[in-house]
Amino acid sequence: MIQAREYRGAEDLARMHAVQSAALVRAPRATATTPGDLTWWLHQHSPEVATPKRVALFEDDGAVVAWAVLWLPVTLTHGVHPDRPDAHDVVLDWFEGAAEGDEPPDVALLRGDATAWAVLTARGYALAEDEGFLHHLATDLDAEPETPVLPSGYGFVAVEESTIVSRVDAHRDAFAPSRVTVESYRTTTRTPPYRADLDVAVAAPDGTVAAYALAWLDDASAVGELEPVGTHSAHRRLGLGRAACLEALRRLRARGARLGLVYSVDGRTSTALYESVGFRSIDRHVQVRKTRESHL
Repeated sequence: MIQAREYRGAEDLARMHAVQSAALVRAPRATATTPGDLTWWLHQHSPEVATPKRVALFEDDGAVVAWAVLWLPVTLTHGVHPDRPDAHDVVLDWFEGAAEGDEPPDVALLRGDATAWAVLTARGYALAEDEGFLHHLATDLDAEPETPVLPSGYGFVAVEESTIVSRVDAHRDAFAPSRVTVESYRTTTRTPPYRADLDVAVAAPDGTVAAYALAWLDDASAVGELEPVGTHSAHRRLGLGRAACLEALRRLRARGARLGLVYSVDGRTSTALYESVGFRSIDRHVQVRKTRESHL
């Protein structure tokens, strides 16, 4: 019998990673969440400023078969081991009981996830048209990506203690208002599957980080992901974001990745940036919402 329990820390995060790695091995182009996403979601913000959430694991005879993040009050992101599709309903039972407030619950998923879609629609969920969507983009890494070209005076630098403050400043500017701090980013850098050699940063002539692309690699599936990518507002329209993405893809390929993933908000210029380095939109991240009648 599958049972839910609350998240307990680093060892549980590794178990969540394993579920998503298995999903990527089975369906690398059709899995919404990577191990890197999980680390970024849970550690990019310090606890006192993080988005309120509940994290649960679902076990059957000691084996983790699913995980869930309830972004309070009513939004669910979850992952299910590909061998245990029966866990979807168990996760949703937990979610619908744990969601807070009077608003109908909603669930994030890939539109092309036929198994999850069937379970959700059977339970009274329908596409939340007002939420928009994210493009789910992929690029094959069979061939070497083009060599990035940087403007004079700019260069790639390592993210280490001497550059981490500037690296965080670049992120906070690119995603203002941002709650990422130097300490929360340090926590991220200490948490698998983060790798410093895949944290691509471009330094300006004055030595400060001007742009970056953080890449995550899942070794078992040979899938790499870019999340997040940003350029400081003082250095835009110089091609730095594109150069950072190309360098990240080159490093991923050199370390064994055969597929790259990234996602972007529909209507944002980032989609064109990713397409310029070889990504193509293959699916959509959407939200489905339980209709008020079925919720009541």
